Amino acid sequence: MERNVHQLPEARAMREEIKIMVEQIGPVAFKMMGAKKIVYDNSRTMLQWQMGSGAACDVVQLFYVAEQDLYTLRFVTYTPGGEAIKKDKTLTMVQADDLERFIEEQTGFYLSFRSRAS
Repeated sequence: MERNVHQLPEARAMREEIKIMVEQIGPVAFKMMGAKKIVYDNSRTMLQWQMGSGAACDVVQLFYVAEQDLYTLRFVTYTPGGEAIKKDKTLTMVQADDLERFIEEQTGFYLSFRSRAS
């Protein structure tokens, strides 16, 4: 594991911004995504998780850009065996209110039980 990257159980060392990111995603969303290997990096204000089976991507990275009070989302898909990146999509200047929608669109997973318009 990279230096400065920590598993979520080590939350006592987590920056406040990352704690807010975890809360914004929420425990229900992490469960619905089948999120595994949830890690954070204080130096990059980054939260990362591996998606569950059937997702449209393998890994999601969420960065907080303090200067803009916005987020950057990165969705990575690896080739079979995980040796190389097959697809890498980055969305910049994402507002907190749009995180759920963009994650749902890019992963193919719903993050909540709320009803959706047909």
